[in-house]
Amino acid sequence: MGTFAFSQTGPKFGIKAGMNVSSISKDQNLSDTKSKVGFNAGVFLNAPISTTLSLQPEVIYNDLGSKVTFGNDHKNSYSTNLGYIA
Repeated sequence: MGTFAFSQTGPKFGIKAGMNVSSISKDQNLSDTKSKVGFNAGVFLNAPISTTLSLQPEVIYNDLGSKVTFGNDHKNSYSTNLGYIA
């Protein structure tokens, strides 16, 4: 999801926001972790270079990670939270 702050001419600024679903696993079947729902948010600038070309740099924060449950009763767990700026 994104939004522009419109103007007649010149660069356009906007914000982005969304949701991430991530997991970290030691094997290919992902059986040892549960997915973690996180968010992403950022800002961008859409700068026209010509009438048919524009450049759009952006900075986005991503909240990623996983949740692991262990033990015979699966009551013990820990979460890994990873924050990235992209």
